[in-house]
Amino acid sequence: LYVKNLPPETNELWLYRTFAPIGPLISCKVHADPASGACKGVAFVNYADTASALRALQQLHGKAIAGGRIMHISLQAPRAVRAAAQQAAAQHIYMG
Repeated sequence: LYVKNLPPETNELWLYRTFAPIGPLISCKVHADPASGACKGVAFVNYADTASALRALQQLHGKAIAGGRIMHISLQAPRAVRAAAQQAAAQHIYMG
């Protein structure tokens, strides 16, 4: 899952505590500023199964979090799958 609109103080522990009750997690990673360590507003959460990811999307998308922010969640395919899809789409572009 791609999670956005997170406050700067968001960390992996918060992600884990928020998303783990929904289903088994493989990983959760906050995209942080290298200099300050503050969250850049986005994170990635990977579940062990699709059903858990869909439940998390349904239960947490649009949820109010710290600072009056609304958490936005979308499905994010693995990088290899996205790259293959982009390559396949590029092969069908007619430039004529």
